[in-house]
Amino acid sequence: MHRNYKNIKLKIMEPFTKGSFLLHHFRFYFTIVLLRMAELQQSTGGMVCQKMKNKKLFLKYLGRYCGIFVIVLISSLLLVMRAYQITERNVMEENTWRLQSGLDKLENQLTRMSSMTETLRQVTSLNYLKSVEGELKISEYVYLNALEEQLKNISILYDFASMEFMMFQNNDCYISNTQVTDAFQNYYGEFFQFEGISARDFKQIVFGQEQKMYLMPGEYLKYNKYGIMTETENPILCVIRPSLGGQASLVDESVAVVFVIEQEKILDLLLGNEGDRKAVLQLYDSGDNLVFGSGAAQDGDGQRAFSEGDKSYRYAVYEGSEKILKVRAGFSSETVQRYILELMGMLILYVFLGLGAAVVLSLILAGREYRSMHGLITDVVSKSDAEVTTAKNEYDLLSQSFSQMAQTREEYRTKVTLLENQMKNSILENALLQGLYTEESRQRFRQVFSVDIEYYCVAVMKIDAECAGLSPEISLEARTRMDELLGLEHPFMSVLSGSSQEIFLIPRSLNDVTNVNQLQEKFEKLITGLSAEYGITFPAGISAIGKGLENLHSCYVQAIQVLQAFEVEHTNTVGNYYLLKGESRLPALVDLEFMQKLTNLVLCAEEEAAGQLFDKIIKNFRRNAPLYEIHREEAFYAVRNVEAGLLEQQIFSGCQLKLPEYRADIKFEVLMESLRELALKLCEVVRNNKKSKNVELKESIIGYLESNFCDPGLTAARLSQDIGISEKYLYQFIKEQTGTTFAAYLEQLRMGRAEELLLTTGLSNTAVAEKSGFGSANTFYRVFSKNKGISPGKFRENFKKDE
Repeated sequence: MHRNYKNIKLKIMEPFTKGSFLLHHFRFYFTIVLLRMAELQQSTGGMVCQKMKNKKLFLKYLGRYCGIFVIVLISSLLLVMRAYQITERNVMEENTWRLQSGLDKLENQLTRMSSMTETLRQVTSLNYLKSVEGELKISEYVYLNALEEQLKNISILYDFASMEFMMFQNNDCYISNTQVTDAFQNYYGEFFQFEGISARDFKQIVFGQEQKMYLMPGEYLKYNKYGIMTETENPILCVIRPSLGGQASLVDESVAVVFVIEQEKILDLLLGNEGDRKAVLQLYDSGDNLVFGSGAAQDGDGQRAFSEGDKSYRYAVYEGSEKILKVRAGFSSETVQRYILELMGMLILYVFLGLGAAVVLSLILAGREYRSMHGLITDVVSKSDAEVTTAKNEYDLLSQSFSQMAQTREEYRTKVTLLENQMKNSILENALLQGLYTEESRQRFRQVFSVDIEYYCVAVMKIDAECAGLSPEISLEARTRMDELLGLEHPFMSVLSGSSQEIFLIPRSLNDVTNVNQLQEKFEKLITGLSAEYGITFPAGISAIGKGLENLHSCYVQAIQVLQAFEVEHTNTVGNYYLLKGESRLPALVDLEFMQKLTNLVLCAEEEAAGQLFDKIIKNFRRNAPLYEIHREEAFYAVRNVEAGLLEQQIFSGCQLKLPEYRADIKFEVLMESLRELALKLCEVVRNNKKSKNVELKESIIGYLESNFCDPGLTAARLSQDIGISEKYLYQFIKEQTGTTFAAYLEQLRMGRAEELLLTTGLSNTAVAEKSGFGSANTFYRVFSKNKGISPGKFRENFKKDE
């Protein structure tokens, strides 16, 4: 926490540490201030810290965290109780869902048995044998063998039933998937037997029911399968009668197909392969006849297991979706609780672990916050000179301490700001009165004012000696009025030199260099307003437009000269109070428009028009030669820089042309003629390149387009810049060489790529537009439809049809 306070201290001192220049001037002053603050802070810090009860503060934080964790624990217990109820309900829902799913599957198996029986009804052998009465003839045994093969096929395809056999009411035939006989009375007992009843009674039971399908439970069944005697306990015989004459509502009572189902398979479906056999289960057919019961349902008729007063079971009843079977099940409460406790045990374990963790975390966090707060209070209060003996708590103590520190910081910040302003005024005054003639002094000026002034005017307003006492007030009023007149977009600097001169340094932008009338009017309003307010005539002068920090003093001297002329010529009026040299009103000999025109004319080989530009410069110079004389070097290098930039372009590579050099002893017209001659030679190079290098330039332009047409941002301006020619010449050259415009040629390339992608890929219109350079799907759709007369999708569809 001590480190945190150091960060706070650094933020407080931030205004003092920025700017190495100011820091060098005020380092000694700051050191004294900080030492004084430390002495004041130590006088009261110890007394306050002693009043803080360390034990009470720790117990406060411990109680807070324990309270939070107790609330969380109580919420967790409520959550556990709710989770118990949800888990109990989910366990019963899961068992009920499993019971329903199993019963639907069992009904599906019975439905499949019925479907197989209907399939056998269509067999000729079955239809023949059901009409035979009494004993079979030898020639009719072939029908028994045919039906045996049919049952074998069923047993291969259907394995839910352990065995399938077929019986007839009018004769003594018996057919299974492994054996056949025409004497069931002799076969019964030795190879097949159901419980302890006789063959006659068994056959009577099978054909004694009127339903199309019914389930017949038993205690045991003995049958021969593949030569092996098999005994099954608690089997269920599913007796199915086929339809008569294709009428589903009519039952053929002369034949019955019996499927032997093991009870374990039914339990596996209803209770799961590892189902809890403690469950009470009763299975009923559609007539509410009990098919079988398991668990407690086997005692008596099974009704005791479903008594309402028995709380040891959770009950569920479900009727199958096919309305064939209905099941009643009772799940042991002990089993349900076992499933619930598997989950609840884990939740309870987490709760106790969370309780232990809560206690440990409460101690750790309370100790940590106590140490942090105690360290912060000790550190902050010891460094604050506030009287905070009435603090209610630690936060109130810190609040009062920081408030006092902030107040102290603001006081020192105000003092520093005042010193900064005094230093800036001193530097500005020295720059104007003595000048900035070295690079070091100019760099120092830029560092303090954070500006790079290129063009400017210097204005001086003289304050009469009789008004020396009002100088600060007049200076402030002048600055306020000047700020209102110039606005935020034209910031200025000013300084009160001594008590007699208010000096303004007014930066000017490049666009305002040749337009000083507006500045003249605003400065006139300033002087007029001050004179009217104070009843005093303020002599003033303003310089011409200056350039570069090295000329600051020269402009100041010029403004002083104008001011002195005012005092001599106009002693009783505010009228024409300054003289602005004529050169500041004159347009520049070489401006940005001239340089841009010259560049374009040379690159287009327009020799005549380029020569006219130079004629215009020479004509303007001769018209105002005395005023323009001081700008001759500036105008020469402006034109020379344009030609130097042209020589660096690719089209002029290899040229042996040299730039002319400036000489002060040569007339301006001669200098311009040397520049004109170079410009005309450059035009000649361009013209020759049009003739001799058209093929090379054409290959360069076409190659560039073919390599970059997929870029949606490709423009003529970008291409001309990369190739090294003017945009105007690019348009002319493409039109001359290809017979079409730049945009049309670029569109042809993109259309070709789009057609290729449409015919060879499965990309969407958006993807095709992106990869072919159209930028967006809408633009691609519009351009493609305009050129081809059909949409991109129709174009692709027609091609596929042709394929």
